[in-house]
Formats: sequence, C-alpha cells, structure tokens
Amino acid sequence: DYAEEEIGRLNNLVSLFENFNSDYKKYETKGFLNEEQRLSWIETLEKTSGQLHLDNLRYEINPRQILPNESNGLPANITLFESKLTLELGLVHEGDLIQLISNLSKLKSGLFVVDNCKVQRMGTTMLASNSNFNAKCSTSWYTANYEEQTTDYLEEEL
Repeated sequence: DYAEEEIGRLNNLVSLFENFNSDYKKYETKGFLNEEQRLSWIETLEKTSGQLHLDNLRYEINPRQILPNESNGLPANITLFESKLTLELGLVHEGDLIQLISNLSKLKSGLFVVDNCKVQRMGTTMLASNSNFNAKCSTSWYTANYEEQTTDYLEEEL
C-alpha cells in the first residue's frame, strides 16, 4: 500500500540523516567545512616557537589550491582545497617537533596532514646554535566548501 511504502522511504531518509549527520558535525567541528584559519596557524607556530625556544623556525604557507573532483571522488557540490605549509627548524630534541605538530593538529582549521619530515643530527662544530637536530617538514591543510543542493525529496514526491 502507498502509505506504508512512503513511511518506509521516510524511515530510510531519517536513518540516512542520523548516520551521516554525526560525521558531518565531526568534520564541521574540526573546521574542515569552514574557511582556512591561516592566522591561527601563524599564531600557533609563533607561540609554540616561543614556548620551546625555537629561535630559528622558518615557515612558508603556499596559496590555497583547488583539488580537482575527478581525482578525489567527491561529488560536484563539494570543492576540496589544499594549502601546503613547509617548516624548517632547529630542535634541541625530537620532542620539540612532536609538540609543534601536535599543537598544529589541535587547531580547528581543517584536516592537518604531515606529508613528510626529515630530521638530521647537526654536527658538533656549530657554535652559534642551541640546536642538536635540524628538521624540515612538508604538511598540508585540507578544507572543503559544500554547496547545499536545494532539491527537497518530499516536495518532489508531492
């Protein structure tokens, strides 16, 4: 009967909404579905650098790039962005790098991914530095814009 079929479809829609709404809220809370927060990246880098006495921290933030949808499998109404952040710094010990990365990953500014890091022990002949290690890391911030589709299932059915 038509009423039972309609109730079944509505129950399926409610179930889908409940399942995907929690994932959506998780990504929204992480800042993935918002604009980039580049100022918070810089503030976190500077603050952590001061706390850990990383007096030679250098960083470069490249312009935000759109990633093509055909390569990432996302629907056409979602635009995925990537911003590259390159870090170079001297470390007293490796834990400084872990703390810096941890502080960046806690930001609600998108999905933060460490692409690679290279850490090298510095020679003992360097007198002007307090660093025992030199690190160079490539990281990426991912954000997305979601264009809400205006079609309403119930309106189509009526």
